[in-house]
Amino acid sequence: MNFENLFDQLSLATQYDWLNLSDRPLDEALIALQQGLQAVDGIEETALHLRMRIFRAVRKGKLWEKFIDPEVGEPFVDPRRWVKWICPKSTSYALKAWDREEALQDIPMTHLAHISGANIDVLKEVSTSVRKKPAVLKAAREMTADGLRAHLTAKEGQHLAGKMVLVEDLDEKEFNVACEMARVCEDCQTRAQQRKALAVGYIQEHAVEYEHRVRETA
Repeated sequence: MNFENLFDQLSLATQYDWLNLSDRPLDEALIALQQGLQAVDGIEETALHLRMRIFRAVRKGKLWEKFIDPEVGEPFVDPRRWVKWICPKSTSYALKAWDREEALQDIPMTHLAHISGANIDVLKEVSTSVRKKPAVLKAAREMTADGLRAHLTAKEGQHLAGKMVLVEDLDEKEFNVACEMARVCEDCQTRAQQRKALAVGYIQEHAVEYEHRVRETA
């Protein structure tokens, strides 16, 4: 699916009376559901790339400054605040697209438009000189995230950080709940952002108590 036919694909997927699908002849129902599901297959990636392309133009012209922040009556200063305002129904997805585009400003959109979100995240982990290589961009377009990591390790000598264990015996359920709270309340979309938010929150909450106890034991 590309940018040009996105709206045609959405139209195809939404024009059918899905609620009454079971009342239609079987052959018609099977064709309709196949076409509908195939029409939206991959649409998440398409929306990501479209947002990134728009945000690149926004960043280039600092266009968020042309919008008035309704809470203060002045032009927006913080672009991420503007993203939250202009995309209220998809803030988390929009911020993810903003952050990805910002991190990869050195890569032309003609390349990024054909790279999955997962591989974009992998490219963020390596230097500009490495990720701009034609062979790396080709691998990013054609391989899975694991395949791209293996390529970067074998061909480019990149040793990418693996998954980090915060605390081995930490109750996973409680940790996942805390991370979800950080995602919703702080717009932290990655595990790394969520861990940082949890750490910062704990430090801020206990800073005074910590300093007091340190002085007592000194």
